[in-house]
Amino acid sequence: MKIPIYHVDAFTDNLFCGNPAAVCILPTWFPDNKLHAIAKENNLPVTAFLVRDSNTFNIRWITPDYELDICGHGSLSAAYIIFNYLEPAWQKVDLQSRTELLQVFRTDDLITLNFPAKNVENISLPLVEQGLGLVPKEIYQHKNERCLVIYDTEEEVRQLKPNMQILKKLKHRGVIVTAPGQNVDFVSRTFYPQKTISEDPATGASHCLLVPYWAKRLSKTDLHALQVSERGGEMFCRYQGDRVLISGKAVLYMQGYLAMGQDTQVKDSIEIVPYNASWPSEAAIEIEKLKNVIPSNCIVDIQHVGSTAVQGLSAKPIIDIQISAKSLDEMKIIAIPALQKLGYEYWYDNPDTERMFFAKGLPPFGEKRTHHVHIVEPTSKHWVEKIIFRDYLISHPEVAKEYEQLKIKLAGQHTFDREKYTNAKGEFVNKILKLAMHPEKK
Repeated sequence: MKIPIYHVDAFTDNLFCGNPAAVCILPTWFPDNKLHAIAKENNLPVTAFLVRDSNTFNIRWITPDYELDICGHGSLSAAYIIFNYLEPAWQKVDLQSRTELLQVFRTDDLITLNFPAKNVENISLPLVEQGLGLVPKEIYQHKNERCLVIYDTEEEVRQLKPNMQILKKLKHRGVIVTAPGQNVDFVSRTFYPQKTISEDPATGASHCLLVPYWAKRLSKTDLHALQVSERGGEMFCRYQGDRVLISGKAVLYMQGYLAMGQDTQVKDSIEIVPYNASWPSEAAIEIEKLKNVIPSNCIVDIQHVGSTAVQGLSAKPIIDIQISAKSLDEMKIIAIPALQKLGYEYWYDNPDTERMFFAKGLPPFGEKRTHHVHIVEPTSKHWVEKIIFRDYLISHPEVAKEYEQLKIKLAGQHTFDREKYTNAKGEFVNKILKLAMHPEKK
């Protein structure tokens, strides 16, 4: 299985600047150990994982070391991919994290995050002074989670060379240093002593503390900020009491796919087995389940298709069901969450725009494929051709036997490559369709 992955530089419009993040589009959640393994392999400050749920995207942010409760640049990167590659007509998207719903919207080339404001309290932390190597003006904290360290000048912040071994002794996960900016309202840097990547290049989450502090200190709600790490980052912020709006730009560096490995490939291998007399009843049971989750006024017809619908024909042990729907656009809203409840995974990046495709049991989400569902409109060639091909094989047993032998041969040649297996059957399938639809040209 190929999992789409994008590499984005966030809080910048220049490559090799800002904070890099990976964005992975998953059909459903992988086990936690798999998610952490992917994030560690990516070795970027964060990997944002997205799973679509109708018009909302569920999101998780995982670093090479641990999972985050909130992540600004990971959210900005995810929204950038949604707005530019998945749903380019959208101006707003909801990201559902494990703890809250985050609203993200765009205006021209700026993407705005709506994050919770976090207030701070004054504290004395000698370890911070030792670890940073420069006595600050003030130190604050937010719930033992992050320190906010105040300096007088931008130059002091830029010149800091922290001792991470000392800062690791803090119970706080993050250390934010900040000062008034020379050409902006404020500058900052953020350190995570426990992380493999100890300085974060551009940190949205830190601005949940920074913006309330500077808004009150400067008596203004709209703030322009720079994160003065080596890569740098630029933020446009607005303080709204209990919320902080953090806006920034992003740029795509790279896109591709994750290959989920030989273990998944072996599990999803092509196997032709003798005909099983229970296949028709299994299909009938599954069709009833589908009818129970999809409104009847959306469906024109449902039929059992494919080789398991042809009595006596050896086949892959996968029940294929085809649904004729009144509207594919309507089904994209209704069918995806409905079929996910039945254990199906939806193929989001299917290049065939006339067909929606779902699979149940697809590795790595299950041990073996058991069912496929194809949703098409009544006028689609898919609807017509699958039924014509099935019916021709049923009425011509000698042709079905020829097809069976071809499938067994091709399964041996392309055991781990479904695309090649399917393409190799194409000539035979097209020949039979011509015979079925134009018998006079036999």
